[in-house]
Amino acid sequence: MTVTAIPDPGYLFVNWTLNGAVVSTDSIYTFVMDTVNVDLVAHLEEITAISESDTEGIRVVYESATGQLYLDTPLTVSEASLFDLNGKHILSETGGKESFTLNMNGLKKGVYIVRLTTREGFIIRKLLI
Repeated sequence: MTVTAIPDPGYLFVNWTLNGAVVSTDSIYTFVMDTVNVDLVAHLEEITAISESDTEGIRVVYESATGQLYLDTPLTVSEASLFDLNGKHILSETGGKESFTLNMNGLKKGVYIVRLTTREGFIIRKLLI
């Protein structure tokens, strides 16, 4: 059986759990349905954004020659994450810092969502590569 989680606007897909255990971070999940009941749950996260005035000085720069995404912010970021437009988690890096470099080599050209997680909330940016 294949199931697909399509988040409503304002939400991002996080993961699937099967009987309480994380089984996939892909929004499309395929599994074999046994004859017993299972508890399959799609976990979503509400996007709470920081006001635009609080995000001044944030730089999101993609260098196509190197395949690197550079993120600089005056805020301390606990996690920098990249999602496709379906909400599928592509990659992330953690650490309480103001600058991140994400290796995006091998990703298809298209539009992605960059989410920076701070103590104050989330900063969301669209990225075209």
